Amino acid sequence: MSLIEVLVAMVVVAIGLLGVSGMFVMSTRGTADSAARTAAAQAAYELADKVRANNAAIATYLAPTWGVATAIPTAAAPATNCFTVACTPAQQAEFDMVVWARSLTNAALAGMAQARASRLTAAQAVLCRDLTPDDGTPAAPACSGGATDPLAIKIWWSERALNATEGAGVPSLQRRYVMSFVP
Repeated sequence: MSLIEVLVAMVVVAIGLLGVSGMFVMSTRGTADSAARTAAAQAAYELADKVRANNAAIATYLAPTWGVATAIPTAAAPATNCFTVACTPAQQAEFDMVVWARSLTNAALAGMAQARASRLTAAQAVLCRDLTPDDGTPAAPACSGGATDPLAIKIWWSERALNATEGAGVPSLQRRYVMSFVP
């Protein structure tokens, strides 16, 4: 084997290793995106279960302050901590919404440990009545609001575009998870 053959073999191996590392990076990004979708689905099912368990307070869950997507993530602390005190259905609904919203944005409530870290970047959400739930944006959730319409949970978050490079001005894609249910 000559020195040229060895150099050619090293170049071929180096190109192969670059390809393997590129596949690893793409799979890591795919895993992060999948984890975000799973987190959104879990959050939606969690809220749906809370609404079903506290059916008497649906009006509180649908209060006007929750109807705007930007209002949920910045929700103030509830007046009553239902982890430590028995609550009325309305107090429980308010508490559920605030704790749920805070879990989306990783904002812990005073005196309470954070339950889990959110995998959603720049998350916004809305719970509303909507006959056509697969529409809307965080700024305009497009909820129909009919009294007999099913409930819809819409969660938006940002993901980095697959072809984006690190650094300032990284383009992102806005993703949405929608769940429609009847309590």
